[in-house]
Amino acid sequence: MKILIIFIMIINIYADDVYIYNHGKKMFLIPLVQTTRDVSNNQVHFFLVKNRNTTIGIDSKVIVKFKQEVDINDILKQYTVFKQLSKSTFVLKAKDTTQAISIANQLTQSGQVVYAQPNIYRKPLLR
Repeated sequence: MKILIIFIMIINIYADDVYIYNHGKKMFLIPLVQTTRDVSNNQVHFFLVKNRNTTIGIDSKVIVKFKQEVDINDILKQYTVFKQLSKSTFVLKAKDTTQAISIANQLTQSGQVVYAQPNIYRKPLLR
């Protein structure tokens, strides 16, 4: 029992370090141990969303939409562009899930984007 309590405390401490932005608010994640899956040649790592009963998967891509007044070319030089979706919306490719989360958070915190989120996989909701 003591080991379980210690394990849960360690997970909660670590979970505060892993987050993504969702509609401008931090959404804290708890990494699920050894839960990865290959989806279309992308490693997907799974996380439990803290304070919710939801599991999400995140791969190595970041979807970002830049604000109109931003010089996109200077920013894009720092990243690998996987695909351009529109004039100001891009899919960036990171080396792994950890870097994708970091890139999305850095871009969001920079104030130069409308949104920047790692590519998220969710279980479909049934009606």
